[in-house]
Amino acid sequence: RRSPAYPVVPGRPELQTQKKVHPLLQRFAKQVPEVAEAESPSWMWEPQLEYLKEEVYAPIVPVQLRQMPAKVKRKRILVHEVAHERGDTWQEAAHRKYLKLWDKMKPPGRKATEKISVRYHRAKKAFEDEQVRRQKWTLSAEQKRQRRAAREHGA
Repeated sequence: RRSPAYPVVPGRPELQTQKKVHPLLQRFAKQVPEVAEAESPSWMWEPQLEYLKEEVYAPIVPVQLRQMPAKVKRKRILVHEVAHERGDTWQEAAHRKYLKLWDKMKPPGRKATEKISVRYHRAKKAFEDEQVRRQKWTLSAEQKRQRRAAREHGA
């Protein structure tokens, strides 16, 4: 956008001379004209705010936090400690042996099942390939025998 070469002016010059002033301020200027024209900060002529009168200017005291009691540490009693006191330490080894046997009874997981399946399909494919080779070998051996027999009879 280009800025205009001349400032914008309204079509009626009488509007130019009048300042836009709030009616309340006009009334105030008529009552006390010397104060209305004076350049002064607003706090000199505005009424004091109510909340400033009521505010307490006592010294600021920092918040005192209540001292929290120290946590009592719990004493942990572990199973093997109780077993040692009772003299049942032999059961720990028996329990481990039992867990091993229990794990053996579990079916294989997803990964192990996949390995078993792959191994089975490879063995099956190898067996089928061996069958085909054996059939081809027996067929070719039979054809050789027939050719030899045909040569011997024809000669």
